Amino acid sequence: MELDTQLWLCQDLGYFGYDEPLKEAMQSVFVKLNGLIRSKKPGTSSK
Repeated sequence: MELDTQLWLCQDLGYFGYDEPLKEAMQSVFVKLNGLIRSKKPGTSSK
């Protein structure tokens, strides 16, 4: 299950709030992960 889906479920179940700082931190992590994945794919150039 994707991390963002898990966080939405946690919020729906009342474990914590899915607030703006958390969304911004997740977006930063996703950007970094996508960059790492892209750099490992054959035939793609890293900038």
